[in-house]
Amino acid sequence: MSRPFHHVVLVRRSILRFPFIGFIVLAVVSQMASTVQAAESELTNDEKVAAILSELNSFESLWATYSITSGPLEVNGKVVRPGGEISNYEWAMQGNKRRELNIGRDHSTFCDCDFIYGYIQYDEHPHQLSFIRVADSDREMGGFSPRLLIGSSLHVAAGSLAELISRDPGRISAEKVNGVECVKFHFDAVRPLLGKNDFQIDVWFDPNHDFLPARILARISPNATSPAAYIAKFKSDLEITEFQRVMDHRRGEDRWFPKSCVITQASDYKKQWVFNDVRLNDTLEDSLFVPDIPDGTYVYFRTREEYAEIVIKAAEETLAEVVQRAEDAPRKPIPRDPKLEPVQIPDLNAIDETTAGTSSMFTALLLANVVALILGVGYFIWRRYQNNVNAR
Repeated sequence: MSRPFHHVVLVRRSILRFPFIGFIVLAVVSQMASTVQAAESELTNDEKVAAILSELNSFESLWATYSITSGPLEVNGKVVRPGGEISNYEWAMQGNKRRELNIGRDHSTFCDCDFIYGYIQYDEHPHQLSFIRVADSDREMGGFSPRLLIGSSLHVAAGSLAELISRDPGRISAEKVNGVECVKFHFDAVRPLLGKNDFQIDVWFDPNHDFLPARILARISPNATSPAAYIAKFKSDLEITEFQRVMDHRRGEDRWFPKSCVITQASDYKKQWVFNDVRLNDTLEDSLFVPDIPDGTYVYFRTREEYAEIVIKAAEETLAEVVQRAEDAPRKPIPRDPKLEPVQIPDLNAIDETTAGTSSMFTALLLANVVALILGVGYFIWRRYQNNVNAR
């Protein structure tokens, strides 16, 4: 037997006698390979930001149908809505244009770069179209929408995730969501769409699913100026529960997109979203973003303080012509119902001049009454003393 062959036989016999040695060798080799692969795949923060921005900016158009199931709603520990209601929607976005259709309820909302349109079919008014300039609107169309899932809307603040990251990447760290180590961004003092209270926003991006947001959490910032309880408890917590593969028509290949998510708001009120059909980066028909305006449509156009009304008399009118005619129509001031006026929330951190003046006046009157009482008692005691002296 030759010496090299003898060594091979000895090794084979050693492995057969001690099989765990083979497992140890395989484990060591596997660990070394994983370490090398991790070192090669480890991205710097700048590379992570670049990858995330590339994905967020890749959404040019989206059409989707989805359902929303509401959970039970509790107020002060009492269930005021049992939950289980299901609403079905069709939603589309292309450039600055958006459309949201509440299926089965004859209500749809449209938006372009200039106006937000609300289209409703009533029994008493077969067709009603109301619209307002985007600049005069208090918030973006739709609140929660699929735009939030792909980062093109922040819901509580103006702009998009890509714009927010480009302005200020915030604090970047690593944290797991559903067992996946995600890239976490933390943003302080994000200016809101409404009110004066800043928001804190945390976003977890999932590297296993094209760096899409896996969770988005928005809360009132600790430096909020209003201590009202319902504001302090505000939160918007969106978490993706399942992803799916959909066709990206621009890339010509499948990519990841959310299949379902859960949105948790104050008092743990939850809504589950489930996406059914999705068309991603496909060329959408222009007719999707134009409301139907047949003869007899009642049109209501308003600004912040005024409104105008017209009735469509010719179906040949285009949307642009309808808008122009409504803007040229005589304006009326919007009536104010005192019962519907917003409640002013007092700022407990500061007292205005009126409150301060009232408080000072009350204090002065109180002191004056105390002084008058002391003088009156003193005068009574002095008179009794004088009467006693005269009686002697």
